[in-house]
Amino acid sequence: MTALPSAAVSTFTRSVSVLGSMFSQKSHRRRPSSIPGWDSDDELDRTAANRCPNGAEQSSHPVSEKSAWLRKENKKQKQVRTCLCLGVILCFLVLGAILAFVFKEQIFHKDTDSLVSPAQHPRKRGPGTGAGGKDARQQLNDSIETIYHVNKTIHRDPNLINAFYGLDYTPRGSQEPDCKANLGSIIEDIKVLSQLTNRIRLYGMACRQTEFILKAIEYLGLSDMQVIMTLWVDNNKTSWDKQVRVFWNLIDNDILMDASNNDGDLQESTFKSQGTIRISKVASRIIGVSVGNEVLFRNEDESRKKDHVPLSTLSAYMNEIRQGLAERAAAASASSDPALNNRGRLLGQIPIFSSDLGRNAHQIVDQVDWVLSNIHPFFAYTNVDSAADWAFNNFKEETLIAAAGKPAMISEVGWPSGPSSARLGPAVPSMENLQTFVDTWICAANEQSIPYYFFEAFDEPWKISINQRESQWGIMTVDRQLKVRIPTC
Repeated sequence: MTALPSAAVSTFTRSVSVLGSMFSQKSHRRRPSSIPGWDSDDELDRTAANRCPNGAEQSSHPVSEKSAWLRKENKKQKQVRTCLCLGVILCFLVLGAILAFVFKEQIFHKDTDSLVSPAQHPRKRGPGTGAGGKDARQQLNDSIETIYHVNKTIHRDPNLINAFYGLDYTPRGSQEPDCKANLGSIIEDIKVLSQLTNRIRLYGMACRQTEFILKAIEYLGLSDMQVIMTLWVDNNKTSWDKQVRVFWNLIDNDILMDASNNDGDLQESTFKSQGTIRISKVASRIIGVSVGNEVLFRNEDESRKKDHVPLSTLSAYMNEIRQGLAERAAAASASSDPALNNRGRLLGQIPIFSSDLGRNAHQIVDQVDWVLSNIHPFFAYTNVDSAADWAFNNFKEETLIAAAGKPAMISEVGWPSGPSSARLGPAVPSMENLQTFVDTWICAANEQSIPYYFFEAFDEPWKISINQRESQWGIMTVDRQLKVRIPTC
């Protein structure tokens, strides 16, 4: 190690000495003395003068000169200490600003219900107005606009045509454990989707996606928009129980109230704990509840038997949801409130089902109210020119026959836009082929009155971890740019 020069050592020593004197508890003004009442330099001068009546000098400087020097030194030390304190405060402010920027997602991207104070929160106050005479719903809307910088204006795009019976939709960032689903982003998604269809089908309750979607629809005032909810099913019973709690919170509480996938935020259903019936307005938007998606198809993978969900378990899950809805509907029918009566009636009519491949429809037809099939000509190694015809025939030959008169629909149908290297024989992913399938499917399906949900609304980049092809099924890019021309039917 190189030794420091003697001059540097001397300078450092003097600096330390000065700093030490500044922060020392010992003061020229308050040095130890047996004389009480010393509280100013003037008193110090007077006392010193009384002790030397003949004007004899106590030192080489007059007392008054020494007192002036002390006052000057004290003033300097105060100024230095003030500057140091201000510097420390400034450092903390800068550090706070840096931390706020780094953690802005966690700080600002929260459910807007938390912005309403306990005195204003509808759960605490009930219906009516909050502070300042504002309606609780208006308070929520104001909070949404303040935090997410959104508004209710839907800019009509002439390239967006309401030609789809329905669209499959998964909000970006709704995969656990990351959970970056954002209400503001979902509002912008819904603005676009509302120009393409009046129906959307979801895939799970994770990351508050269903709650945010319902809030977005409510905020935008889209009275015609309807939703198929989905509770995801795999072999994780804990995950199922969490989703069920979220589902009942959405059913039992008004959309302005809390409904979260955070265990700490979940409230016990008042219907379950107290027998109190209260049905959310969102019940009128629910046109179906799917318990799982392709559960039986995943059971076909013999290499992953530990992940299989028995048909008996799937059936029990469907019955659990069906029974809960029926109990609430029955309780609402006994109410003297006409609005609650009507919501209960709608709740009791919601169909329960599980979507799967058409070839598996016969396995669950007795357990479902509707029969929903995912039909993908691409995975049947079909050339895109004949893909639409293949899908129509598959629906008729497998799904409709298995349904035996029950309502049936196609829950997924679509074509990937890339990459071409991920082809399956004559089935080639490309933008051109996606356009061909859109042109040959949409109007023909509409003309035949076949209910379908096109797969899917937006690309899902997270699926690259599965393979690139899985991430490119959207008719729009992840940033809402249309990839195809929508036909006018």
